[in-house]
Amino acid sequence: SIEQLPANLSIELELSGTQHGIWLAEQMGHQVNAYSVAHCVELQGDVNSDCLRAAIDQGLAEADCVQARFVATAQGLRQQVPRGAQLWHGGCDVQDLRSAANPLTAAQACMHADLVQPLQLDGGLPLYRHLLLRVGEQHWLWYQRYHHACVDGYSFAALSRRIAEIYSARRQERVLAPTPFVSFAEVIEEQAQYRAAPSWVADREFWRAYVAGLARPQSLSCREALPASLANLEALRSRVQLSAELLPALAARTQVLRLSATDLLMAGVFAYLQRMTGVSPQVLGVPFMRRMGSVASRAVGPVVNVLPVQVQVMPEHNLWQLAEHVLAALKQVRKHQRYDAEQVQRDSGLLGAGRSLYGPLLNLKIYQQDLDFAGVPGST
Repeated sequence: SIEQLPANLSIELELSGTQHGIWLAEQMGHQVNAYSVAHCVELQGDVNSDCLRAAIDQGLAEADCVQARFVATAQGLRQQVPRGAQLWHGGCDVQDLRSAANPLTAAQACMHADLVQPLQLDGGLPLYRHLLLRVGEQHWLWYQRYHHACVDGYSFAALSRRIAEIYSARRQERVLAPTPFVSFAEVIEEQAQYRAAPSWVADREFWRAYVAGLARPQSLSCREALPASLANLEALRSRVQLSAELLPALAARTQVLRLSATDLLMAGVFAYLQRMTGVSPQVLGVPFMRRMGSVASRAVGPVVNVLPVQVQVMPEHNLWQLAEHVLAALKQVRKHQRYDAEQVQRDSGLLGAGRSLYGPLLNLKIYQQDLDFAGVPGST
């Protein structure tokens, strides 16, 4: 168990709906690091490692949820987050790998060794780690890893941008803008207010009806179970580059139909699944940010909500027609995105039953991920 901190140093909070869903999935699963999320930023240029370490420390101190400690109480699982800007755990470790036979290979090994370590909410270990790896005279890799109960994709990117901003201000000796982050406590309070509002009841009724009409989820996997670890690293990667002649035609057509590139991509996935399985309708899991118009837009912490989206795929549909159906389905679900996916499962009797609301998960990351470190570009 994790020792609770004095009340003058911490705030004890309930878990958000997203955090609670992650906690339950972790308890029912067999993987020791299924909810590790990480990425690496490559920097090539004049980097001051001491300055970057200080910026990382300051950024982490501003983001209370990444430092959360999860503790068992009489009221159930709770999280303790710092009061004010504090850094409870160590910040960033620096390693110089230039003397290795292959510095990049050595860096990959360091990052992989961290990812294979057990990382669970009740494990008693810090739920984040930062490594600054030097692989050349002016070549650095900045590795970040968190537990998914502390960040989602949006807040991961926001924290990275803030650390780059802090570093740039320090290197350029200019005044740093105030922190953009609010305490995750404000998110928890806002969610409690929603659960007490009539809109929560209306969303519950929508989801009961929607789930009752869902088709059986399809899968392209031939495996019955995932291995004990590293499922999030078992990925087949494919990169496609569209021709310069095709892109303008696609852009013009989407503009006329008021569609986006994202709508077309999602339509393509639905069409692919229908062709591979021969089944329609198809149900995909789609992450909804739950941040527009919410205090969560200024907080670091997980609020993303993965919900089922069902689309009827007909043989006579072309890509444009299917994209319009996808857009309509997304709009329908988006109106009710605040209702927790875990509660949807609970209401439908699926929680813990080994059945899913959807088949494949379509996770589009459409925000800008390039960073600027006082003129040195950082790419993920």
